[in-house]
Amino acid sequence: KPGKLGLLSSPEGKGGVLTMHADALLYMGNLFDNQEIEHPLEVKKHAWVQIVSGELLLNGTKLQAGDGAAVSEESVVKIRSSRSSEFLLFELN
Repeated sequence: KPGKLGLLSSPEGKGGVLTMHADALLYMGNLFDNQEIEHPLEVKKHAWVQIVSGELLLNGTKLQAGDGAAVSEESVVKIRSSRSSEFLLFELN
């Protein structure tokens, strides 16, 4: 769904998503031009964002298709699209 994160995979396969044999959650995001999304991170959790298509600002850093970036020691992941974009967000322990 555009403007929202959709859970693709989790350790337990909760909600009918794929089971991942890792302590991680995998989300897919799809944003239109100038849309923004925030994803909270619990204390001591990290994230990896992989850009599939388009251009994004990840916590203020510009990324484009093919780029990936780690997020650590942040309480929230802020993603704003410069143009229509798709990305993967891995939430890691």
